[in-house]
Formats: sequence, structure tokens, C-alpha cells
Amino acid sequence: MAEGRVARQVPAYGPYTVAPGYPDFFLADEKRRTAATETYFATGTSPAERRRTEREYEVRWVLDRRGALDDPALRPVARGPRGEVLYAVP
Repeated sequence: MAEGRVARQVPAYGPYTVAPGYPDFFLADEKRRTAATETYFATGTSPAERRRTEREYEVRWVLDRRGALDDPALRPVARGPRGEVLYAVP
């Protein structure tokens, strides 16, 4: 799970993202995936809503480019030089 510019870079290393970093004509549910990603990273999204999204898309890692997710269920694994946080999903 990644958003913004980061979502464009992550696939270069092999992982899939929930929402594509660029328009994907072959992804039938692109709008739904983009909306799910926006909701996931939005301020005020409940942990329960995040768990539903993680289960639906089989999310194993979350890359938070702002380092602002306040979710005790996510386990921080690494921090980037500009405040990015990589979380493992339980």
C-alpha cells in the first residue's frame, strides 16, 4: 500500500501496489483501488477500516510517505531520510 509519487516507484522494485502509480487501462477496478488508497491514508480513517482494506487487497506492507499514520496495529520496520515509514502489516 503506497500513495502519491511513492506508488510510482515501488513497482520498479517488484511489489504490487493497491492503486496504480500511473493510469492502467487494463485494471478494471482502478477507481475503486484509488479510492481505497486515498481512504486508507486519510486523516481520521479508523483502524477497523484499514484492516478491511488490508484484508481485501492482501496488503503486507505499507509505505507511508508522510510518516503520519497513527495506527498501533502497524509495525514500523524502517524509516526513510525524509520521514517515510515502512510498516509491516500483521
